[in-house]
Amino acid sequence: MTAVNWIDFGICPLRCSTKAFRPFANKGVNAADRGDWVFSRFLIKPFFNRDVYTNTDRIRPYVDSLLSLLPPDREIFNIQPLLMRWFLDLTLGEPKGALNHPAKAKITWAMLDVLRGSRQRMQVVRMIKWFNWDWWLKARLKEIETRKARITVGGRLGPEQEDLLWYTASHDSDYEDLRSQLALLLVLNNVKT
Repeated sequence: MTAVNWIDFGICPLRCSTKAFRPFANKGVNAADRGDWVFSRFLIKPFFNRDVYTNTDRIRPYVDSLLSLLPPDREIFNIQPLLMRWFLDLTLGEPKGALNHPAKAKITWAMLDVLRGSRQRMQVVRMIKWFNWDWWLKARLKEIETRKARITVGGRLGPEQEDLLWYTASHDSDYEDLRSQLALLLVLNNVKT
């Protein structure tokens, strides 16, 4: 409600003065105010528009991939790990590839620990140590650079990706800031979950 009715600030930034996240995560939708908050909100807002989240064609490849991993009829299995990895791929796109490569889903297991009630500062410390952000953020930024270069020389392009990471990285190419935006989106700025 506050994000819709008040355009200048969010409620969460009250805790920003503790600097618990710095230098790993500084600005993001859950920990920024005024212009920084407006920019952080701009990065994720399109994914909360009805035409985006109701567009099933956008998620078809991810659903097909998930369905291909389901066992034959009448076989009992635990779908929760698949759904968690599916959510990562749906949110972070192709560089992640967690659904078909479980080892790439370390962030999922770190998020589970976060949701078990650890305090915010400990949440980020765990994420810093357990998850190597470099390879998939840099992979996404490189893909965007390559696409822009192909556009410049008039090369052939495939369909543009439509995941949150692609959109965010397309509008914020600063690695440190992008990491901060995503960390504060994934790790709630609240001591209770």
